[in-house]
Amino acid sequence: MKVFISSVRRGLESERDALPGLIKAIGHEPIAFEQFTAQAMPSRQACMDGVDAADAYVLLLGEFYGHVFPETGQSATHDEYERARQRGIPRLVFVKSGVEMDPQQRALAEAIGDYGTGSFWATFAGVGELQTQVADALRELAARPGKLDYQPLAGPVGFAWRADWPNQQHRSREPGGVVELHVAPLSPTAISGRLMRAMPDRLIGALRANGTVPAYAGLDPKVDEAGAAVEVPTGGRQPLGTVQAGALRGVRLSPTGQVSVWWSLPSDGMGAMLNAGELAEACARALRLAGSVGVSDAARYAVAVGASGSLITVVDGSLPLASRTSTSFGFRGDDPVQVAPDESVPAAAFDNGADEFGRELAAALVAAYRSA
Repeated sequence: MKVFISSVRRGLESERDALPGLIKAIGHEPIAFEQFTAQAMPSRQACMDGVDAADAYVLLLGEFYGHVFPETGQSATHDEYERARQRGIPRLVFVKSGVEMDPQQRALAEAIGDYGTGSFWATFAGVGELQTQVADALRELAARPGKLDYQPLAGPVGFAWRADWPNQQHRSREPGGVVELHVAPLSPTAISGRLMRAMPDRLIGALRANGTVPAYAGLDPKVDEAGAAVEVPTGGRQPLGTVQAGALRGVRLSPTGQVSVWWSLPSDGMGAMLNAGELAEACARALRLAGSVGVSDAARYAVAVGASGSLITVVDGSLPLASRTSTSFGFRGDDPVQVAPDESVPAAAFDNGADEFGRELAAALVAAYRSA
């Protein structure tokens, strides 16, 4: 298991230096920024690459927040934590006791404590105590079974699909292919008007922190009686003969707690492509994004997924690298294909279970599309 060590160095020098040897001694591979740069301040991309290569993430929080990257307005450790949360890998957080955190570091610690899922949390006073806690946590993690489970729903769950939203009816018939994913808590949460008015900032923060959209991208927030939403502008068209990758189009939160994420499908000159492998990865990203912006603390959730567009083809195997020259459209109607759930999932579906659940959703949508 590859374990990424995340912290500022200032104030935690001894603790950082003690962990790589410990992690190796118990049979795992440590990853730390000292490995990929001789500079005291690694590049943001090096940090993100390190998290992407890891199977688990260890965060040490001490006094100092650290250097702020201009790309995100956050420190390296903050960006690294968000990336680990976006990927859904286990996160082990250790907070040094007896120190006075600077304001930004205190805010980060409080935010991590509020996320509620996916993080193990402990405090330590010194190097010896930290080593013991990290070793115990990693051993427990290595022996831990998966936490994603499915339970039959007692009855149908109502979802507000994109075509049901005010002033959105035309969106189900827009060119290309769009996938929409909706998460509804089984115990609906009534969100006040005050919180809804502040929600665009929360949605934008989640999008930027998760790396879902570039820091420089212009975003279009909206709030009305039906919910708060942020739409992501579409990029320019790809050159002729190439395949345009799918991209996030928006995220929305309704006053009942339903979180909706929608994105475009990969496409070329022959139309949009529904591919099980690519779709599973996109669904997993959407699940993690939904988990990062939701405000419900329900124990169980229902998740629906659908696709809309008039020229969509199911593509088996791998997506083509260049535009196709011919295709067979199995479905040409404008009506969306929607998959309603018959089982509920726990909050782990939006965290360390997102990859597994994303594959289930993708398989269900492709099967529904084939039979439409």
